[in-house]
Amino acid sequence: MWWILLGCATEMMNSPFIMAQERQGLAASAQDYWVFVRWGEANRAGRYLESPLHRSALAGFVAEPPWRFSNVEILQTDVGTVLDKELRPRTREGTVMVRIEYYNERIGNVEKTTFEQAWVKEYGRWVVDGTVPWGPGQLW
Repeated sequence: MWWILLGCATEMMNSPFIMAQERQGLAASAQDYWVFVRWGEANRAGRYLESPLHRSALAGFVAEPPWRFSNVEILQTDVGTVLDKELRPRTREGTVMVRIEYYNERIGNVEKTTFEQAWVKEYGRWVVDGTVPWGPGQLW
């Protein structure tokens, strides 16, 4: 009988209403993260990074930025269904489509790039997925 209730609870967590709330929560977390990164607030942005290597890379970028942000925009968020209990504390995975505009002060050209960033929900909060490696000078 308990497995019927468990199935109902899982279905409720994947309902359109809950999924919309999860997308909204992910969008808010991603927006906060990128605002902090844009303005060089590594300590505050670091709250959204589960990997110590990512936090270190971000701190290095903020200390000596190779380029500066002129704009950051969250274009789209998407969340997956509830993950199996074996993967706990991770409960969901999500992706964020981000567009950044940046420039090198010496050159002066503004460049744009759009990319997808992986996020996970752990312990009830959204963080950048620490299992996805960053390349040199990369913040995603």
